Amino acid sequence: MEQEEALRNYHERERKALATKDNVKKGSRLAESCLGQPLSYEVVCACHIYSEPVPGASTDGMVAKGSTLLGFPGSVAWIRVHSGEDEDDIGDRSESHGIGPAPSLQHHRRERWVPVRSQEACVNRELILRSMWAELRATKTTPESIEVSWLGIPPPPYPNLAEYTLEWRVQDAANDAAIGR
Repeated sequence: MEQEEALRNYHERERKALATKDNVKKGSRLAESCLGQPLSYEVVCACHIYSEPVPGASTDGMVAKGSTLLGFPGSVAWIRVHSGEDEDDIGDRSESHGIGPAPSLQHHRRERWVPVRSQEACVNRELILRSMWAELRATKTTPESIEVSWLGIPPPPYPNLAEYTLEWRVQDAANDAAIGR
């Protein structure tokens, strides 16, 4: 039953991705225009590189776990690999890591996509990319305040401006346990 559900969910993701792929592509071009520079992502699980932001699209190589990928978000689900990167910049694809070689992006300007979560037909959609630019770290805490730091995004080109807001709230640990958080 679990395998049937996973397959049904995969086909539903595929249907939705086909219906929205043009918007995802436009979103990544808009992100590139507004940001000016690609964002950094840590590859936390080896993954195929797709020709389109669709689970059933053809694949062209893989990115290796532990590598850093630079790209532009097209949606919350897909990142377009930065076209100015060369093969070494999108992850080690050497045979020693059990990952087959892929052509250099310098020679191929076609779009290449990596999903944020696994697109395989499985129940547990494993995280593939972790946003390095959004990682928040508490550098100092007191009973009244929290000092935080993060990479943020690179300064965008004029006239765009990056603005950050941080909000937090205190949760009651006893109450969270009672409602299953």
